[in-house]
Amino acid sequence: MNTTPEQLITFQAHTAKLIQRITELNIKTPHSIEFNLRKSETGHREHVQLGIRWFMNGDFFADPQTPNSDLSFAHSWMTIEQLNKWFLDANIALDLLEVEIKAA
Repeated sequence: MNTTPEQLITFQAHTAKLIQRITELNIKTPHSIEFNLRKSETGHREHVQLGIRWFMNGDFFADPQTPNSDLSFAHSWMTIEQLNKWFLDANIALDLLEVEIKAA
């Protein structure tokens, strides 16, 4: 299964918004939020994947936290519904991180 134009457009739109949000959060918080965007190959399928994780208070010796999602990465070959769910989970996790920051 190859990535369709519709899947790629959905992946790109979600990724652009998420990267913008992560950039803003990294400036405003003591946490270090990372994103990993790369080309990957699974079997005979080339695709792009995105993962995010963060270290609380910049503590790189602690285990990183990730969105509460069934998959660690969003893949461009995922269905539109799967992509929407993965990015929704990622944004909810970032919402919770922001609430935690404001409460501290």
